[in-house]
This record gives sequence, C-alpha cells and structure tokens, in this order.
Amino acid sequence: MEVLQLLPFGDYNGNTISNLLVITVEDKDADNIENYLFGATISAALSEIEEFLGTDYEQQPGSLRYDTTEQALEKMDCSELVARFLQKVCGLEEVPHPFYTSLMLSSMRDGRFDSFLQHVKNSEEEDFKDIRPGDVFLWSRSSSDGHTGVVVSYDKETDKVTVIEAIGSLGASEESLSKDLDGYCKSCIRKSIYTRTGKALYKHEGWKGYFRPVTTK
Repeated sequence: MEVLQLLPFGDYNGNTISNLLVITVEDKDADNIENYLFGATISAALSEIEEFLGTDYEQQPGSLRYDTTEQALEKMDCSELVARFLQKVCGLEEVPHPFYTSLMLSSMRDGRFDSFLQHVKNSEEEDFKDIRPGDVFLWSRSSSDGHTGVVVSYDKETDKVTVIEAIGSLGASEESLSKDLDGYCKSCIRKSIYTRTGKALYKHEGWKGYFRPVTTK
C-alpha cells in the first residue's frame, strides 16, 4: 500500500500542487498518480500558452525567439510558440533554442531533443489515433518549409484535432473548419480544428506525425 500524505501548496515531483490532496492507492496504481500529475502539467502549460492567442505571426531573429521580454513576446512563429510551450510543460529553465521545424526533423534521426521532446512511434501512419493533449504535430517539406503546433484535444467521434498554432496569412488547407471559433484570425496565434487524416495534418505533404513532451518527474 502506498499513501501520499497531505500535500502542502508547492511542488511534488516537479509538479505544482494547487490544492491539498490525500490519496491512498495500491502500489499497482502508483502510475495512475503520475499520469494524473502529467495531465495536470499539460493542462497548465496549455492554459499558459492560450495567453498568446491573437499574438501576431512573425519569425523573429536571435534572442527574441527565447527571451521573455515584452518585445520578444509581441510576435512569434510556429516553432517559437512550440518552444515556449515546451519550456513550460517540461520544466526547462530556458526556452529551448535554437528550435525550428528543421531541427525537430533532425531530432527524429539524431535524438537532439529527446531529453524533452520525443517522436511518437508510428504516429505518422494513417491509422494512428493515440493523439493526446500536449502532443506536438509536425510536417516538413524541406529545411525551410515546415509547420508545427500543439494539440489541445482530439475528438474520436468526429475524428477532428484541435490545436494551438501560429499560422501565416494564407491560413491552412482546412481553413473553413476554424472560421467559427472565437478569436479566429490569420497571421496570428490561434486555435484551429483539422480532420485527423485531412490535408492540414496526415495528408499534408511532408507529414511526420506527433511528438510528445517529456515532463519533469
């Protein structure tokens, strides 16, 4: 029997506890506690990056991609947004840099980001449905042509994926699915809805699948 005692406000295994908690579980259920805390960490990080909704889209140079100054947060491109999400969800001291879609692609081969972001095996396949909040999608057609964003939710009944992304002025291949969402815009950070196997995700040229953050335990 494992008993987690009354927890004060603060950190538990790297996760912020905002409520007092008493949990009594069998040893075999200990993983469920970790999964709960993992989910809470993901939810908290998603809530934080929602504060960026409506931010102008632009690829900024140098330290503006990872600083936390007002100027640095005025504009972002897709990979900078994902990097800032990863800093929050993985408990990193700094926003990871350099961080681009081309380096995410390289990480699939050389593992450079494996300490905080790992490609999900077979997630590039058409039948992959184990899509979770906090997963990071990627398509990359070349070193200078790629796109990424963070999964908010996946609806198995409708087979649609909701994401947060920094999108350019042209929008996406399934633009019509997002037009009724609050805060809809182009050339901005926004929420978008895409079909799991549609042209914005699986059927997009250069589709690479999903990556999953490695949170601090």
